[in-house]
Amino acid sequence: MNNKEMICIVCPMGCRMTVSVNGEVCSVDGNKCDRGQKYATDETTNPLRTVTSTVRIANAEIRRLPVKTVQAFPKGKMFELMSVLKQVEVKTPVKMGDVILQNALGTNIDVVASRTVK
Repeated sequence: MNNKEMICIVCPMGCRMTVSVNGEVCSVDGNKCDRGQKYATDETTNPLRTVTSTVRIANAEIRRLPVKTVQAFPKGKMFELMSVLKQVEVKTPVKMGDVILQNALGTNIDVVASRTVK
């Protein structure tokens, strides 16, 4: 059994937690609310992050268009997503919220523009 130390970032209390893992999460100690239990379990079994980046943009005053995932993306696939985004080039006009990359890496998570560029 492995123990993993982590600090909960869900609320301002910042509980220091110990997660016992033996193939799956066996116990979480140190959390003062149920949100800490869920955070520790999710962070240990399937960590997710919102990915922000930029893509190339043609025919615009700015060279890069800021983009982000519409929801949290699997942390283990972030570098692969960044490699895909490196190949993407969009043309103006682009409105904030336009889908730039649909169903990124088969996750059903879209990457959208974070800025309007005319």
